[in-house]
Amino acid sequence: MLDHGALSDQRHYLALELVEGESLHRHMEHRGRFDVIEAIGLMRRLAEAIAHCHRFEILHLDLTPRNVIVVDSFAPELKIVDFGVAAFAEKWLDVERRPTAGTPRYMAPEMVADPPQVGPHCDVYALGLIFYELLTGKFPFEGEGTWELFLKKRRGEMLPVTAHVPEIPEAIAATVHALLHPRPAQRDFSAASLGSHLKSLYFDILRRGDGAGGSDRIRRPPGEVYAHTAPLVGRDDELRALYARASAALGISSGLSSEGDGAGAGDAGWATVLIGDPGIGKTRLLAELTQRLDLSRAATGYGRCREHGNLVSYASWRECLGQLERAVTRTAHPRGDAARAALRELLVDPAVADLCALVPALESIRAAAAGPGSPPPAPSAEGSSRVSHAVRRLVTTICAHFPTALVLEDLHWADQGTLDILGELVSSPLPPGLLILATARPELALPAWSALEPLRLQPLDDRRSADLLRALAGEMTPAVIAELTRAIPLLRLGNPLVDTQVILHLKREGLLGMSAEGQVVLSERFDRDYEPPTSISAVLERRLRHVPPHPREVLAIASLVGRQFRITDLIRIAAPELAAREVKNAVRDAVDLSLCRAEGGECWFVHDVIRDHFVSTVPAARAPELHARIARILGERDTPAATLAYHLDRAGDRPAAAARYFDGGIEADRVHDLVGSSGNLRRALALYLELAPSPERDRALARTTYELARVTCLLGNTQEPLEHLERSRQAMAAPPADAVAMLDSGYARVYYAGGDFDRAMDHSRRCLALSDPALGPYQCVPANMLGRALCASGHFGPSIEVLERGCQLLRDANDLVELAHSEGLLGTSLAFTGDLAGSRRHIDESRRLADLLDNPARRMGVCLYETLHHEAAFRWEDGIKASAQLLAHAEDYSLAGLYLYLGTLMAGRHHFHVGELERARHLLGNAINLSMLFGIRTMRSWAQAYLGDVHFCAGQLDEAMRWYTTAYDLARIGRGDGFGIPLAMIGLAHASARLGGERTRVIELAESALRSFEAASNLAGAATALVRYREALVICGDDGELAVPVRDRLAEVLGRLGVARCEFWPDLPSTATAAERALPLPDYWRQRAASGIVGPLGPAPAATSPGNLLVNLSTVDGFVPAFVARHAR
Repeated sequence: MLDHGALSDQRHYLALELVEGESLHRHMEHRGRFDVIEAIGLMRRLAEAIAHCHRFEILHLDLTPRNVIVVDSFAPELKIVDFGVAAFAEKWLDVERRPTAGTPRYMAPEMVADPPQVGPHCDVYALGLIFYELLTGKFPFEGEGTWELFLKKRRGEMLPVTAHVPEIPEAIAATVHALLHPRPAQRDFSAASLGSHLKSLYFDILRRGDGAGGSDRIRRPPGEVYAHTAPLVGRDDELRALYARASAALGISSGLSSEGDGAGAGDAGWATVLIGDPGIGKTRLLAELTQRLDLSRAATGYGRCREHGNLVSYASWRECLGQLERAVTRTAHPRGDAARAALRELLVDPAVADLCALVPALESIRAAAAGPGSPPPAPSAEGSSRVSHAVRRLVTTICAHFPTALVLEDLHWADQGTLDILGELVSSPLPPGLLILATARPELALPAWSALEPLRLQPLDDRRSADLLRALAGEMTPAVIAELTRAIPLLRLGNPLVDTQVILHLKREGLLGMSAEGQVVLSERFDRDYEPPTSISAVLERRLRHVPPHPREVLAIASLVGRQFRITDLIRIAAPELAAREVKNAVRDAVDLSLCRAEGGECWFVHDVIRDHFVSTVPAARAPELHARIARILGERDTPAATLAYHLDRAGDRPAAAARYFDGGIEADRVHDLVGSSGNLRRALALYLELAPSPERDRALARTTYELARVTCLLGNTQEPLEHLERSRQAMAAPPADAVAMLDSGYARVYYAGGDFDRAMDHSRRCLALSDPALGPYQCVPANMLGRALCASGHFGPSIEVLERGCQLLRDANDLVELAHSEGLLGTSLAFTGDLAGSRRHIDESRRLADLLDNPARRMGVCLYETLHHEAAFRWEDGIKASAQLLAHAEDYSLAGLYLYLGTLMAGRHHFHVGELERARHLLGNAINLSMLFGIRTMRSWAQAYLGDVHFCAGQLDEAMRWYTTAYDLARIGRGDGFGIPLAMIGLAHASARLGGERTRVIELAESALRSFEAASNLAGAATALVRYREALVICGDDGELAVPVRDRLAEVLGRLGVARCEFWPDLPSTATAAERALPLPDYWRQRAASGIVGPLGPAPAATSPGNLLVNLSTVDGFVPAFVARHAR
C-alpha cells in the first residue's frame, strides 16, 4: 500500500501498487507446458518470494496460479497477490483459530485434517502443484468432487511427471514428487531451500546435465526445521551442547593446550551460527559460552557486522583479524615464538598481499621478514576469492600454534565479501584448534556450507519464560504470571529481551509490589495506568525515557561513534565539556541500567534500538563538531578510509570527506566489493560537485567520475555513468587537459559497454589526441577501444591488427586487467576468421591473466570468449558448458549487465544448435529483454537474427521474417554490425525461398550476406551462410547452375576452417525416435514444424513507473495533487 486517506467529499481511498501483467493461470493457458529451464526459472522466483514471507512468519495459504502475476516472463519477475487468507505462524495462534479457507484444488491435504495442520509446509505443497502444472501442462489430481480430490492427495495417487513428459530429468521429477508428498515431514524442502535447490538444477541442466548434480540435495538441510514444529527449549541445553563442541574444537576439555601441544587435543575445528529473532538471546548465549571457555590463552578475534557498515569492505573481518594480530604478536604463550615465525614466513608470499590491506599492522611484520628496502607486494587487482584464500591461510597458520576463536555477530548485515571469507573458512572441514561462532537473524539465507552448523534459537516456552520472569521480578504465583501475559501480549513471545525490559520498566514505574508472603503482586495502578507496549522498540524506548540527563549526554556522544566504542576515545571526544571521571561514571551507570556492556576498555550498546535512540537525541548544531573530533581520533590509527569519510562528511568537511570516500571506493574495488565501491564513489562525486570549481577540484571530480563509470559498468549499468559524466562535464568551466582526458576515457568505456561503438570511438580519438605522457593510464583503454569495437560489431578481420597493437600497449603499461579483456577479444576474432589454434592461445592467455588477478569480471569474460570460440568452431556441446558457466559466474558474483546478457544470448544460440528450440526461444527472448533493460546494443541484432533462426526451424516463417527484418534494421545503425547484417540477410534469403519468394531476390540477399562475411573475414559465418544459400537455391528449383558453384565455395571455406562439415539445421533432440533419426535434418524439422513446438513470442511487458500510477489514478477528484505533494521526488 502506497497511501490511504479521505477525499474532500469524505470518500476513502487506497493507493496500491499498479501491477501490470497477466496471471500465471492465463500464462499457462496460452503456453501449455513449459520448457524445463523456463519452468525452473519461474518456480525459483516463486519459491524465493514465498521464502521471504516465511522468514517473517507469514503464510499465504491460498497460493494458486491465479494469485501469481507474471510481470515479466523473461526475467522472470512475478508478484504474489491475494493474501486474503494469509496468517501469521505465531505460537499463540490456536489451532481452532487457524484459517482453513482457500482454493481446494491447491490446498495441502493436511489443511483439512482433524485438527488442521497449518504451516509453511502448506505453501510448499502448493508450490509443488504449480511446478507439476508448469512442467506437464496438467494438474496431478483429478476427482469428481472436493472430497475425492483430497482423498487422492492424501494417498498420493498421481501420475509421475515423466508419464506426461518422459524427457524431464529425473532430478526434476524427484523434486516435484518430494514437494507433493502427502506427509508434511517428508516434503524435504522449505521454500528457501527449494529456491537454492532449483538454482543448482538450473545451471546443471543448462550444462546439458540431467539435473543429477542437485539430486543429493533432495533432503532437508541439516538443522532446518519449520517454526510450527520446532521444539521450544530453554538455553541450558543449548549452552551445554555448545560448550561440549567448542571445547573439543579448541582442545580445552581439560584446560587449554600446554607447551608443545600446538593447537589442542587434535579434534577437528568447529563452526556454528546462532540464528534467531532480535532479542532472542544470541549475543547473551555467546557471551556465556566464551566466559565458560576461558579464552585467556587463545587467540581470539571479534567482529560485528553493522547495518550501515557496507561503506567499508570486510569491516568485521578487519576488526576480527586485527585482534588476532595483536593476540599473536603480544602474547607470552609458550608457542608464541613459533607462531610469529610462521606468520613472518606467510606474509612474504605475494599471494597473501591483501592481508596487509585488511590489517595494516601486518605490514611491519612483512617488511621486517622481507628485509630492508623490500617494496610491499601489490594487492590483487580485484577478487574476493583471493582475499578469502589469504584469510584462510592466515587463520590456519595461527591455529596451528594457538587455539583460535573467531566470533562474528550480526551476519544479516554482512557485505558479500564478508560472507565470501566465511564461506571459504567453513566450506571444508576446519583445522584442529579453530572455533568459529557467528550470529544472524532468520532473514539471512546462508548457503549450505558443509562445515557450518546452524543452531536456531527458538522462543522460550511458557515454563522457561515464567522462570525468567521470576528471576527478573521475584517469586510470583502462576496467577500473577497469567495476568501479566494476558495484559501484556508481548510477554507471550518468549523473547528474553522483551521479558527483561518489560519487567525492568514495570519495577521502575512502581507497578510491581510485594505481598506479605513475599510474592510479587501487581499494584492497583497496573490496570488503570499501564498501557501495554506493542513492539520491542516501544519497550526499549520507554526504558530510555528514564535515563538520567548526565548518562544520556555521554551515551548520545558515544552513539555517534557506533554500536561499539572505546572508553578512552569517548573521554577524548567528550572533553573539555565533560571530565574523564564523569564519562566513566556515565558508562558505569549505563551498564547498571542494562543499556551497555563493558569489558576491559571496550563498551557496546546492548541493542541497536538503544543506540539509534541516543543518536536521535544529539542536537543538530552540536553533531558536526562531535563528528570532527571522532574523525581526528580515528585518523590517528589505521582506520578504513570510508569510516573516516563518514565522520568527516557529517562534520561538514566536504573536501576531506570526498577524498576519503574516493579512497574507500578504490579500497573496496581492490577487494572486489563493487557495490561498496560504487557507494563510496557516488558520495565522493556528490561532495566534489558541491565544491567551487578549481583545477584541483576538477581533476579530483574527473578522476572520481572515471572510476565510478568503470565500476558501475561492471555492475551492469550504462545509463547512470553517462549521467554522472555529463553532470561532471557541465560542472567544469575551464577543465585542465588531464580532467578532459579522464572524462573522454570514461565516455569511451561506457559507450563501448552499451554497444554504441561510434561514440565510443569518437571519445577514444579525443582522448588519444592529447599528447601529455602523464595521461598514459587514461589512454590505454581508448587505445584498445577501436579494436574491441570492431570485434564486438562483427568486423573480425579488421580488428585483429588493431587488437594486437592494443595488447602490446597494455603489456607495456602492465595493465593486466584490460590486457585480459583485449587478449580474449583477439582470440574471438581469430576464431571467426578461421585461426582456431591462434584463438585458443589468446583465450588461454586471457584465462591465465584472469586467474592470476582472481578477477571475477575477467573470468566471466573468458567464459564469453569460450562460447564464441565454440560457435565459430561448430562445437555446440562445449559452447553450452561455457555459456552455463558464464551464467553461473554472473549469479555467484552478483554481476548483472553485459556478461549476464551475453551469456544468456549465447546459451540460447547453443541450445538452438542441439535442438532445444523452446529453450532457445526462451533464452534468446530473455537476452533481448535484458539488452533493452540494461540499455546495451552490443550483439542485440545477433540475438534477433538467432531468434529468427529458431522460428524458421519451427516452421513459423512469418515470425522468422519479422525477427530477421528487425535484426537487419538494428544492425545497419551507425557504421553497421559486420555480423548482424549478414546474419539477417541470409536468414531473409532462406525464409524468402521457403515462402516462395522471387529467385533473383533470394540470390541478391544471399550474395550480399556473403560479401559482408568476406569483408569481415568471417569464415565461420560464411560457411553457415553458404549451407543456407545452397538449400535456398534448391528450394527455388536451381539444383545445378548456381547450387554447384555455391557447393564448391562451401568446400573451399570448410577447408580453410579445417573442419569436415558444418550444418545450419539443429541437431536432433534427445527425444527423437529411431525412425526420425534416419531422416535428414531439414526433413525432420519440416515434419515437426506443424506441431507448433515454439509458441508466438509476444512483446515484453512494460515496466510501471510512478508517473503511470498517477495518470491511471488522475480521475479521482482531489487525489492527485495531494498524492504528488506527499510523494513527488
